[in-house]
Amino acid sequence: MKLKAVLLDTRSFEAMKAFYGSLLDLQVVEEGPSRLSFQVGESVLVFQESSHMENEFYHKKFAPLGDVEGSFIVTDKQRPWFPDDRLPAVFGISVLFEGTCSARLSLHKGLYELRSI
Repeated sequence: MKLKAVLLDTRSFEAMKAFYGSLLDLQVVEEGPSRLSFQVGESVLVFQESSHMENEFYHKKFAPLGDVEGSFIVTDKQRPWFPDDRLPAVFGISVLFEGTCSARLSLHKGLYELRSI
């Protein structure tokens, strides 16, 4: 199974563009008025602008469970992750895998999506 793409919502579209494009020097593979994609190895990191987010900045923490036949991403919203004891917020995310079969899992009223192609 290969990770093909991760799609993240952001309120800080220009900040993401500056950080990943300028500071980290990742190659831009798609740029539009509200969508920006970077090549990261064989995968693509996609940001889409969203004004419906609770916070302007966030840190995404993934805990993959499973093996090469299947994985699941868990986010513990009740445990502080930051030095100042802030709790994580909920943001839209879509993860696209290349696997041996096609499948789709949607969680939290469609806010999280795992899809295999």
